[in-house]
Amino acid sequence: MADEALVVRGAPQDPGPVKIFPALALTLALTLALTLALTLALTLALTLALPLTLRGLSVTVADLVSIETMRVAALVIATLTVGLMAGVFALYTNAIMPGLGRTDDRTFVGAFQSIDTAIINPLFLMTFLGALVFTGIAAALHLGEDVRSVLPWIAVALVLYLAVVVITVRINVPLNDGIKAAGAPDRIADLARVREQFNEARWARWNLFRTLATTAAFGCLAWALVLSGRVGSPPTV
Repeated sequence: MADEALVVRGAPQDPGPVKIFPALALTLALTLALTLALTLALTLALTLALPLTLRGLSVTVADLVSIETMRVAALVIATLTVGLMAGVFALYTNAIMPGLGRTDDRTFVGAFQSIDTAIINPLFLMTFLGALVFTGIAAALHLGEDVRSVLPWIAVALVLYLAVVVITVRINVPLNDGIKAAGAPDRIADLARVREQFNEARWARWNLFRTLATTAAFGCLAWALVLSGRVGSPPTV
């Protein structure tokens, strides 16, 4: 028994899951992304409005780069990324959280920690942030009067997804960080308390909102694509 106790004391201590992307870092990244997007949009708008002089010829950026191509590209990327995020949130709502809810405390804590650690990867972060950035860019590119009919749908999608981002940063991420900070399940004395403090009902409730809001945003962007096609179509005789 003494040897056994000695082995346990001498064993390396597992620091538990590391908080790879805590709420503060995510907030800073979102702020940077929004700043870059707004700067790009404003620069583009000002550049399009100001003519350039090339060897006595007055041209605009719209003459050099197809603004219509940029509009369509931004709107397509925004639609795809928001659609992907709607799928991610829906998967949590319909499968992951109901499945984990039927497990014991040890399984729940360990599985959720592993899932949340795995999902924080470059592809997910680019999709999560890219959905917001490209929706903002698409809105900025549709400020012209000739495509103004498309703008309200993109604006609604932007507001909905921005709400999703705020909820993620303010509610879901802190809860995720809290359960990961508890450490490895094998070293937690009271797993039931850790699960209770995580408050899975609150997490699932707000994730349902994220699912509905992102799905609605995806629908708005899809309809904006339809309208964009109609606006860009040549008139029929």
